[in-house]
This record gives sequence, C-alpha cells and structure tokens, in this order.
Amino acid sequence: IVMTAGVFQIRLAITRRFRQFLLPNLSRFVRVVTVVSGTVGYVTLGILSLITGWSLVQVAVQYDPSEVKEWQDALWLLAGLGRGPWLLAATALGLMCYGLFFVLQVRYRKL
Repeated sequence: IVMTAGVFQIRLAITRRFRQFLLPNLSRFVRVVTVVSGTVGYVTLGILSLITGWSLVQVAVQYDPSEVKEWQDALWLLAGLGRGPWLLAATALGLMCYGLFFVLQVRYRKL
C-alpha cells in the first residue's frame, strides 16, 4: 500500500493533476510557485514512500519484524549513499516544497 501510494504521488507530480483544484484567476507567479512546489514535493514524497514500502516488502518476505524500517530509515539509507549529504539536502528541499505547496493550496484552492 505504501509503495502504491508512492507511485500515485509520483504520477500526480508528473501529470500535475493537482492544478485542477487551484483557483483559475491566480497570478502567473503564484501559479508557477504552486505548481513547481507541488511537483517537487510529490516526487520527493513518492520516492520516500517507495523506499519505505520496499523495506516493508522485505520484512514481509523475510518475516523479521525487527527489520521494519520507517521514513527515518529511508533518510539514513539516502545518507549512506555516495552523495549522501547532497541527497539529504535535496530530500529536505523537496519536503519543504511539499509543505509550501500545501500552504499555497490552503490559500488558493477552489472550494
């Protein structure tokens, strides 16, 4: 389920379907910031969900409950890769974009 959510989040970022919920009369700047932050945020969240979901699949296959990994462990995995600090910085930026997207969406969403 977590991996499926990750795929849907990445799909939402690629198709940018979240734009249909924005007010039609937004300024160009606000629309661009909202779409870019939403796209980057959904891709980041999707990738983290895929990593977390994959660890849950591994636990199910190996049946070792002590191996359950969470988002924190997904971040540690990214930190351990060759460009760890850069990947963590990109992940942090992506999650900040996701947060900014929701702040903008609260303000500019059609009701």
